[in-house]
Amino acid sequence: MYRQSNGLTNIAAGSGLDVIDTQTGTVASIAEGAIYGASFARDGSDRLVYALAHSLSPTAATNLYVSEADGAGTHRITSDGHSLFPVWGPTYIAYDRERMRHLSPEYQIWLATPVGARVRKLTHVAVGPLLQGLVPLAFSASGSRLLAELEGEDTSYAYAVTVASGRARAVTVHRQTVQAAGISSDGSTLLVDAGSFEQAPSSGRIDAIPFAGGHATVLVAHGSQASWND
Repeated sequence: MYRQSNGLTNIAAGSGLDVIDTQTGTVASIAEGAIYGASFARDGSDRLVYALAHSLSPTAATNLYVSEADGAGTHRITSDGHSLFPVWGPTYIAYDRERMRHLSPEYQIWLATPVGARVRKLTHVAVGPLLQGLVPLAFSASGSRLLAELEGEDTSYAYAVTVASGRARAVTVHRQTVQAAGISSDGSTLLVDAGSFEQAPSSGRIDAIPFAGGHATVLVAHGSQASWND
C-alpha cells in the first residue's frame, strides 16, 4: 500500500510503502519516501521489490530495493538512480530504466535478478517526445510473456512483449489501440479495456484477445477497469 503525505512541504518524508498482513491486520512500514511501484515475488515467499526515491524532485535518484514483507533484509538491487515500476516475475524482475530528455523522460524495460544482476535491456521501442514509453504490468506464469502499457500525454495503450526476443507489439482490437488489464497464467490470452480511455467507464468494453493477436471476444459490453486473477 502506497502511503501519500498530505503535507504542503517535504511530502516525500511523510510518504512511503506499507504492507498489511491480511490475516492479522498488522501494518508494517517498509520504506519512507516516494514510491514508484512495488511487486511481490511469485514464489510465495512474501518478499517484495519496490522503487524508492527520497525526494519528489524529477532529478531525485530512484532505485529498486528488495525486502521481506516486514522490511527485514532490505537491500538495493540497482544503483543507476533511474529505475522504476518493478514487476517480479518467476525468473526476472522487469522494470523501467529512465532516460531524461527535454520534454519528458523515456522508459524502456530492463530485466534484473533479485540479487541485483542486470540481465539485459528488454525493449527497444521508439518513444516520441510527448510519450514516456513502456511500463511493465504483468508476467505470464512461465515468465516468457509480459504485458506492458505505453504511456504518455493523452496516451495509454497495451503492448505484448515476448521476453526471449524482446519483441514488443501494440495490441489492437479492430485496428484500435486498447488498454492493458491482465494476462492469463499460461500467457495465451490478454484482458484489455477498449474505448474507455479518458471516457466514462460505460463507454468502454472488456475484451479477451490472443497474445499473438487475432479475434477478440467481448466479455463485458459496457465497462472498464477489469482485472484477472487466475
